[in-house]
Amino acid sequence: MKDPVFDNRSHKKEEAWKEAVFSLYDEVNGSGLEIDQGVRELVIALNLNGIPTSSSCEGHAEGNNIRPPYIQGKAEGMPEFRYRGEKEVVERIISKYGFTEKTEIYGNDESKQEYYESTDNLEESDDYKEWYQKNEPLEKEVSLLLEEFNNEYKDNKLKLHLSPSYPGYRVEVNLGIEYKNKVFTGEDREKFKSLIIEAQGVFSDFKDFLKARYFNK
Repeated sequence: MKDPVFDNRSHKKEEAWKEAVFSLYDEVNGSGLEIDQGVRELVIALNLNGIPTSSSCEGHAEGNNIRPPYIQGKAEGMPEFRYRGEKEVVERIISKYGFTEKTEIYGNDESKQEYYESTDNLEESDDYKEWYQKNEPLEKEVSLLLEEFNNEYKDNKLKLHLSPSYPGYRVEVNLGIEYKNKVFTGEDREKFKSLIIEAQGVFSDFKDFLKARYFNK
């Protein structure tokens, strides 16, 4: 005879998963883009395990759009402006170039350069420093998950790791330094495509690992 308490919890988890799948079709990532189909369940699995997500990519190995998969997240409550005086800089640049919002600054090489030059020597605000510290436990939690996953899926040639360049966390595959910021042609291009496909498989394994963790804990 099944434990009725366990059955009730299992049912609630199933319902939570279905609800998350349904709701995600109407959601976009932090860049305002639709979440890629190939990482939707991974996003759900992370969220239901208490890990927030903000941006992701399923990875692409077709045509000229060649890039590896990733997923990242950060603590809630990130301040709109990182630096003291940044608001005034943004308002000036928006007015100068006829933009309507801050994100447009990064889509124009001239305005983007002006923004970085104008904020280069500004001090980070106390609000941003406080928020940044909130990311440390999140990064540690994800790091432990990756360690557990890599040990459980030790037969995977590619391993998941955290990129050190982002507040919070960014999960990537260890493609090696030779595949960073490189334009690929010929045999190198085909080799990189194969690695991306393999990396997509690792991300799928990570999804399965997190899904099992959610339903079994």
